[in-house]
Amino acid sequence: MTGLAVTDLAPEAVTTGLLVEFDPDSPESVTLRPIWGDGESVSTVSVTDSNSVWQHLSQPSGRIKGTMRPGTHRDYAVSFDAPVQTVPVVDILTGEKARASEFVTIALDRADAVLEGDFDRALALSTVASRARFAKMTPASRKRMQGMVRHIRPQIAEIDRVVIRERSATAIGGNGIFFRFVQQDGGWKID
Repeated sequence: MTGLAVTDLAPEAVTTGLLVEFDPDSPESVTLRPIWGDGESVSTVSVTDSNSVWQHLSQPSGRIKGTMRPGTHRDYAVSFDAPVQTVPVVDILTGEKARASEFVTIALDRADAVLEGDFDRALALSTVASRARFAKMTPASRKRMQGMVRHIRPQIAEIDRVVIRERSATAIGGNGIFFRFVQQDGGWKID
């Protein structure tokens, strides 16, 4: 199971999720990546235990539930109950095809709009949920966001994998950065 995103963990989109990557058939390890408001994961934590990192792990009817064993990692404890995404993958773009895709173009366009202070243009490229998060941001928050975007803009251009489903897509970079896209308003919008 890869990419169980838990969103809205903190106000003002400071931390928007936690990417939990593991294989249910290999319970001895899990990788955790906090996702910040700009879509960047600045740290990766690998947790291993020769027996199992999980106190409980099950897959009841279309869901996956798990609780990390207490004390497996001194700083992290993870518990989740999430739907398993059953929407089939339509296409996977890698390398140059991923970088030349409309998804990377949208992500770069929104980054440029934010950097230029053109938040109306950034909003036009964004999902309804993303627009709602933008609307809650104070001017100081938007200024901080510009600083974060300035830092990750070069990494967006290096995205090397795009997984496309019927109505959603995820663009992923080798540096831990990723962006979600959803079909809304007649086109792809970045979340």
